[in-house]
Amino acid sequence: MSNLAKPLHSGLIMSLFILTLKETVPISKKEQATYWVQYINPNGSEKSFIESADKLEQKNDCASAQIDLVFLIDSSGSVGSDNFKKTKTFLINIVDNLDISLMETRVAVIRFSSSPLVIFGLDTHSTKAAVKSAINAIGYDGGGTQTDTALDLARTSVFTNTRKSVAAKVLVLVTDGKSNSETKTVAAAKN
Repeated sequence: MSNLAKPLHSGLIMSLFILTLKETVPISKKEQATYWVQYINPNGSEKSFIESADKLEQKNDCASAQIDLVFLIDSSGSVGSDNFKKTKTFLINIVDNLDISLMETRVAVIRFSSSPLVIFGLDTHSTKAAVKSAINAIGYDGGGTQTDTALDLARTSVFTNTRKSVAAKVLVLVTDGKSNSETKTVAAAKN
């Protein structure tokens, strides 16, 4: 149980738990507070959830951090075009809360299905508007789920162009979790 004190581990476990609920996580803060009390912390209060969320919004440390952010987005047949549109909306919502520039947060996107494709690299777009426009323009592909080759492409082609000493390298994998090769995907993630 001590591993659950690590944010990554507890976050993964919570994500898996939420998947078992088979319910959509609400968008509004008020609905999220109700969801949190109902499913996550029955001893908590909606008021304390909202107060904590407000404090996080005010703090927003990520907005001015130097980050090289790479999104790997699953465009396979199992995701479907409707969920792919939701993925693009998710990315845009994240980008809206970051300071996008070549000196602050740089963004790249790799779309993958049967094979990965760098849609745009870290140095391609230097404004929030340009990144959002490029994300909106990404088409749905269909096909298999070669998560391993997408991870390899991020490591060998996109993260080679990072600001090594100053920027945090962050990869966000958005997938339905049905990789064609679990073994190869785990190996690629370890690299």
